Amino acid sequence: MKSDKYSCENCKLEFDAEDPMNCPRCSSRKVRRAIEKRGRPDHPSPLHKERVAYSHQSFVAREGKAGWKDFHKTDVKACNECGSTSFELNWKHKEKVCKKCGSIYALPRRFS
Repeated sequence: MKSDKYSCENCKLEFDAEDPMNCPRCSSRKVRRAIEKRGRPDHPSPLHKERVAYSHQSFVAREGKAGWKDFHKTDVKACNECGSTSFELNWKHKEKVCKKCGSIYALPRRFS
């Protein structure tokens, strides 16, 4: 006789049995037939994608306050990706956007 998959509602145990009366782990009578999960194993879910971080700046900052100031004082005159010198300033997000390729660069901060 073929055994089916069952799951216990109390302890969440999934087990195989022909005709279960109670759970083998907790002896609960709240046992129901387990629903088979249907999915495509060759195609992963879009919710479980790997996150990739992209950096558009090729500037390497030093450590400490001096490095922080050097990083925020740098001003990009030409795009590192395409070499274009035309930028659109986005003051809300404090960034420069290249009009040709769309690369994003941070605006330099002002120090007094």
